[in-house]
Amino acid sequence: FYGEDKSKERLEDNLTRGLALCLKYDSQFLQLFVSAVDDKFSNASIPLEKEPFFDISIQVQAKDLNEVRRIIAVPITTIDYQKEEYDSSPERNTKSPRIDMVIKYADTLIVCEVKRSSENCLAQLKNQVSAFSDSPEVKFASLSWQRISAILNNLNNLNASMSLPNHITHDYLEMLKGHFPSWQPIPKLNELTIHTTHLTDNIER
Repeated sequence: FYGEDKSKERLEDNLTRGLALCLKYDSQFLQLFVSAVDDKFSNASIPLEKEPFFDISIQVQAKDLNEVRRIIAVPITTIDYQKEEYDSSPERNTKSPRIDMVIKYADTLIVCEVKRSSENCLAQLKNQVSAFSDSPEVKFASLSWQRISAILNNLNNLNASMSLPNHITHDYLEMLKGHFPSWQPIPKLNELTIHTTHLTDNIER
């Protein structure tokens, strides 16, 4: 379904939807993703329960979410933002903002605003966080598409070397390589062969 509609809106929707599917169906990627934005997660204790520890949703109204103790605000764009930029950003005034993607676990909620460009979404993200009335602890962590692509590349290479491929994350990475080759790590020329996917883009880079 990633190639059905190449409009900007559909492509951005597919980026978010595909990312959520990868997080839901590849536990290794989920762990790496969450660890990249939550420095406390590596030491967290995950209880053995029948219910899933993580809840991942997309296109969620902020008013429909329960209050939590910790919120991590995460812009996902083509650049890495600093916390100082988030703190100094003006807040967009929207009564009931819609959040692109949320990841909930324990007492923590990761709020993600997803853009496929370098568009500054900090005001939008700040507005989403402010919709929570109980003044939770707010952390900030930026995660660029280049970093996400690097995580996916390393994970897919590891899985392939162990003959344990995950088709969800593999297909998503191939979609990213096709639409956004500049997000990928630049390979060495001697690593390219005539069988390399997107060979021309890789040679140009």
